[in-house]
Amino acid sequence: MTSLMLMLMVLLIIVQRQNPVSSCPDSCMVCTDNTVICHRLAHIIDAPDTTKALLFTRGSITTVQSASLSVLSNITIIALSHNRISAMDELSFRNLPFLHTLLLDHNLLTSRALEDEALSTLIHLQVLALGHNLINPS
Repeated sequence: MTSLMLMLMVLLIIVQRQNPVSSCPDSCMVCTDNTVICHRLAHIIDAPDTTKALLFTRGSITTVQSASLSVLSNITIIALSHNRISAMDELSFRNLPFLHTLLLDHNLLTSRALEDEALSTLIHLQVLALGHNLINPS
């Protein structure tokens, strides 16, 4: 599912041909006003507040803090798959009224990391991927 989402986003970007953002690191394949796709990041980088799709995969990101994403009020898709995320701030995903897809699969999340209600404000969330984490069913 994650690969499919990445391919769809890349196709969307090719069609839209947005202006590039100059402040992105070299590991970013796409960096526009609407979309940021990067691999192998150690932390969540700042993205333009106009960003609608943010894909930071195959990196070593360990935490998601509230300051990292809360300014992205137009975001609809966040993919943080294949990282080392084990902790999320209780307010990590606040102020994201349009977020409908959140991919957190293939990380180190536990049931305890999800107890802090970090996902409770995502009222329009349609897709949540948590597979291949350390979550124990109760």
